[in-house]
Amino acid sequence: MPEVAHIVSFPGFEMLKEDILSHIKRHKVAYAFGAGVVVAGVVFYFTRDVYGPQSQPQILKDSVFSNFSPFSKVTYLNKNTVITSLERRGHPGKIIRCNETGEVFSSIQRGADVMEINRGNLTSHLHGRLPHAGGYTFEVLGEAA
Repeated sequence: MPEVAHIVSFPGFEMLKEDILSHIKRHKVAYAFGAGVVVAGVVFYFTRDVYGPQSQPQILKDSVFSNFSPFSKVTYLNKNTVITSLERRGHPGKIIRCNETGEVFSSIQRGADVMEINRGNLTSHLHGRLPHAGGYTFEVLGEAA
């Protein structure tokens, strides 16, 4: 089978080739560093789950406070179990009860989320501006501690 050699050639090709080679020689340290970063990134990407998901810490949150501040105090029971107790900022919320179902919620937001109703409508109902919220009636039991 005959081989066909393709020769790249255009006016000024040799000068361009020399400029490129000269540039690479002048900046070989930067290119070597960049290649090292790329290799390290690829190695990290493929080895990040070496220990598997079963060895990842289990995070236990106090469900009553899970919709408050993202800042938390962390307590490690052992290497695989973490308990967080979330710090609060501002008003802690109102404890409410649905009169139809008897469910008690730690906050207006939690009640709205669980009952799948608009939080603004629920707040308006609790302040007496609406007769019901999402077809349910609620009452405030007290302030959250």
